Amino acid sequence: RRSGAGSSSSSRRGGTWMLLPTTRVLTPDLAMGGVAASKHISVEVTGLEVSLVDHRPQELLVLSLEGLMLDWASGSSGGLAFSQFGATLRDLQVDDQLPDSPYPVVLMPSDEDARRGIKNGPLIVVQVVSESGRHRGCAYYPSVAVRVLPMHLALGEALMWRLVTAARLLSSATAPPATSANATAAAAHAHALSAAPGAQGTAAQAISELPLQIDVMNITDVDMKLSFKADAMSRPRIANQTLSLALDLANLRELPLALPGVELEGVRVQRAALQQMVVARLQQRLFGIAVSVLRSSGVFGSASKIFAAASHGVSALTDSSQATAARRSDVAHVGEGFSEGGRAFAQNMLRGATGVFTKPMEGAGKGIGGFLGGMAKGLVGAAASPIGGALAAASKVTEGMDAQYRMLYGTRQTNRKRLPRPFTGDRMLRPFSLHPALGQALLHGAVLPESVASAMTVGLSRRLLSRVVGTGNSAATTSNRSAAVFIGDAYEDHFLLPGDFVMLITTQRLILLEAPDFVALQLRVMSGELAHVTEVPGGVVVWELRYKSMLTAELAWHQQIPGVPPDGVLVHRKARSQRDGMLVYDVRCRPNSHQAQELLQAINATRRRFDKRSSQAAAELKSKQMLPAVSDAGQQLPETTLSVDFKPVWVALRRTAGGAQVVCCSIWRPIGPPGYAMLGDVAERGADRPYQPVRMYRDTAPTDNAEAEEEAHPRLAPPVGYALVFRDSAHPPVTLWRPVPPRGYTEVGCVAWPEMEEPPISLVRCVRSDLAATARVYEAPLWQGISSDNQFWVGSIWLVDSPLSTFLANKSSSRPPAMPRVPRY
Repeated sequence: RRSGAGSSSSSRRGGTWMLLPTTRVLTPDLAMGGVAASKHISVEVTGLEVSLVDHRPQELLVLSLEGLMLDWASGSSGGLAFSQFGATLRDLQVDDQLPDSPYPVVLMPSDEDARRGIKNGPLIVVQVVSESGRHRGCAYYPSVAVRVLPMHLALGEALMWRLVTAARLLSSATAPPATSANATAAAAHAHALSAAPGAQGTAAQAISELPLQIDVMNITDVDMKLSFKADAMSRPRIANQTLSLALDLANLRELPLALPGVELEGVRVQRAALQQMVVARLQQRLFGIAVSVLRSSGVFGSASKIFAAASHGVSALTDSSQATAARRSDVAHVGEGFSEGGRAFAQNMLRGATGVFTKPMEGAGKGIGGFLGGMAKGLVGAAASPIGGALAAASKVTEGMDAQYRMLYGTRQTNRKRLPRPFTGDRMLRPFSLHPALGQALLHGAVLPESVASAMTVGLSRRLLSRVVGTGNSAATTSNRSAAVFIGDAYEDHFLLPGDFVMLITTQRLILLEAPDFVALQLRVMSGELAHVTEVPGGVVVWELRYKSMLTAELAWHQQIPGVPPDGVLVHRKARSQRDGMLVYDVRCRPNSHQAQELLQAINATRRRFDKRSSQAAAELKSKQMLPAVSDAGQQLPETTLSVDFKPVWVALRRTAGGAQVVCCSIWRPIGPPGYAMLGDVAERGADRPYQPVRMYRDTAPTDNAEAEEEAHPRLAPPVGYALVFRDSAHPPVTLWRPVPPRGYTEVGCVAWPEMEEPPISLVRCVRSDLAATARVYEAPLWQGISSDNQFWVGSIWLVDSPLSTFLANKSSSRPPAMPRVPRY
């Protein structure tokens, strides 16, 4: 109705107020009188992203705004002051970043043209014009206009409960402690403000109580489509049975809703009355919204919940202790629905048939009355079991029909703006990066092989099977259930391997997947052909190995060409896998590259950080007692000492021609005084204890403010890890290890460990390289043998001629290729 400098602001056509884009709106009086003084501030935000991360941490929501323009102008003319505020938003989208969400996009424009990028003007337009001085005793608004295009709101139950938990934790963290002192101080402060003349609180209250004089207010109706997907598996325990049933029935699919707007002209109203008017209009539509919700609920999904509740009730009538209608599990398709339904019916029938005999026997312990009561329960159960079984079967069948209907004819989903933000095991918030985001999405989309086999067994079509393997943010139920074993894992790294394989490294395990579509996608990303990814194909798990079941990993050379870098990594299990019977996994890497070394380095680094046993060994090393160079009495401590105390570690048995077993060699561990360390285990022929004393070395801690190089870098240092030389699980079991020294140090001898475990790093020390000299090994091995785990694994032990009586272990019966080293002091 009012116009001035700039384009028109609003117009009346057929009784309907239409809001038009504008930059400035002035009343006619101000326009004619001219502007004596004015201020104009305009802010344009091309794109803005706001991410919501919870305490776990995990990204829950991402709010994306595009084309946000804020415009504020103020001035005065003819003694009248005016101000105008305008805001326009071209596009808005809120994404659900939880993996396998049924609705990846929570809020977006519902108009199909807007989804395809064809905009019919801004999504949201707000304009407010106010003047002061024209009407006394009121706040004067010549024009208030708001327009919002139709929106689509889609919410999954898992996200709903996560938001509730985040809000509860946030409110409890920000709430001040309710102490009596704080309450007394707050009350005194409030009393002082109320008693002070001209206080700011009184002035603010007076301004808020001024009536509003509004010439034109046009807030259009907000048309919405509402979708909701219940998920019983994500429901917390605090949800009672009534709430659970209500949520199960509230499966909504694009339920049309309209939030009422406000149209006023030439009114004078209090702020509270205006708020009550808006609330009253919402209440008037609540009944219509409730009817629409019932009408929009999924037919198959709601029927499944009703059948399940009825079956539960029938089972409760016969036996309250076994009131379980059907197993609480997700059904992915109609074939699985029939399978689960048949199983539920058979279980109910079997329970009813056996109850005729078991119930009287259970009640017989209470006398003749208990026996008769048990017989009555058994007969009632036998009669009611077919009904309960039929209801349970119908529940599962209809649930499968609902799942397959959603898969085939579900609502077309709009992609997220980007992939969920990755979080590694250190739980640090980092800027979004595409490479780890791809790996995290692949982890969430991993499918166990038995899930794919089950899908093929029931005759799932290729189209449905592609949904099962699916994408990392799809709603495939089978993918959710099969990959639930990885729900506690956090992504760390991943490598693309030859043959469309991917090695995933998590905080708890190694996972090898076959994922040709993912490999093709990442190759496009790495080549620069693709820079923006919103969906990630999944992969099928070939094998997975938890760190607690992993013995070690080592490099492998398959080409057998001198000078060629390793092209594989061997991952050793502690025991054979019950699933595939494997003891060692051979991971092939790209030949003629450093991928194998990089993969091994990533595996070892992740294990050291997150494997509990490695963490405990590091803590033990940190707390291990180390001696200073000078005692408290000022006496110089010796650098070495002799040990005559030994602990047996392992004995090697050999079978004679007569079939008897004799000890051919034994390995011992020298024990020294506190603060002294060994450089390797001792090997002896036969089972006798070593008769010769063994030299041990003072283990001094490094000093940060040392002036000399020798003090800054101590003579001894623990290894960074161990390399497996030989393993044998037969009785007695043994693993032989070579310490891996840190940079600038060298190992002196090998160690043995009498079980399928890697030794702790605090067990042995390495010597600084400039303090080591070359030694020699004896001409013949002390022991050589073949592992019972694999006939091709051969090991041998070679004695070193040194005062330490150490030994070297080799992966063959031949002489070790490296020369042994001994300290020069």
